[in-house]
Amino acid sequence: MNDFKQNDLTANIVKTNNPKIGVIALSTDFTIEQDYRSICHQLPVDIFVNRIPFENPLNHENYLKMADHISEVSSQILPSQDIDIIA
Repeated sequence: MNDFKQNDLTANIVKTNNPKIGVIALSTDFTIEQDYRSICHQLPVDIFVNRIPFENPLNHENYLKMADHISEVSSQILPSQDIDIIA
């Protein structure tokens, strides 16, 4: 185990002029990121995702429980950055 080598990497974040789409995903939805990326694959958009607490089943009562979290979850998608639309 003496062969451990640490690589210090720096993120290379490329800024684009693409519209920024913020996606609020249910915490119980495990495929939405892949679905959005598949649908928008050839489109010049940048997609950013954050999750909102949610409990199954999908019903009116559980959807209403999310209301208290929407502002916080939205603001955490890209903190201090503009987003063109949130889905």
